[in-house]
Amino acid sequence: LIRGERPEILIEADASDPVAAAGALAAANAMLGRIQSEELKGSLAYLKNKPSPFNLTVQKLYNPEGFTKYNIVPGLIAIILTMTGIMMTALSMTRERERGTMENLLAMPVSPLEVMAGKITPYVLIGFFQSSIIVAVAKLLFDVPIMGNLWLLSVTTLIFITCNMAIGFTISAASQNQTQALQLSFMVMLPS
Repeated sequence: LIRGERPEILIEADASDPVAAAGALAAANAMLGRIQSEELKGSLAYLKNKPSPFNLTVQKLYNPEGFTKYNIVPGLIAIILTMTGIMMTALSMTRERERGTMENLLAMPVSPLEVMAGKITPYVLIGFFQSSIIVAVAKLLFDVPIMGNLWLLSVTTLIFITCNMAIGFTISAASQNQTQALQLSFMVMLPS
């Protein structure tokens, strides 16, 4: 600036999360504006009335277009699976206990593990169906690129669904009624 040149400032931003990158870039622009208003004094005061004396170059890495759909749409898989998986399992198992049908199931010649597997399996299939629909909609409607192995995605989704069902089953074991199961489900889901 003292030599009369226009310095270039390069900012490389990780734009995989466009909202966070936009906040950081806005802070950088505000900082340059503050420097221009506070630091350009004396022999550099003439630069205040001109366009920015700095040449700011921004490179957005990993998501240069700044599409938020790359984060939001795939994130729906986890949100929907967590909400439906934990709540459905917790409420259905608690309802079975409230109605007294759980004792009938446990009196049958099957082990408690088999009863639990029989109760969780339909919800695992429903969750897998939900995630398949979300992946298809993400690709077809929102044009979200699906990179990587779909079989690996399916296996990890199945593990995620099963874990959510197990959490719901644990909540149902700790709950006395459906209202309590619903409240405990929300307490687990919100931090997740």
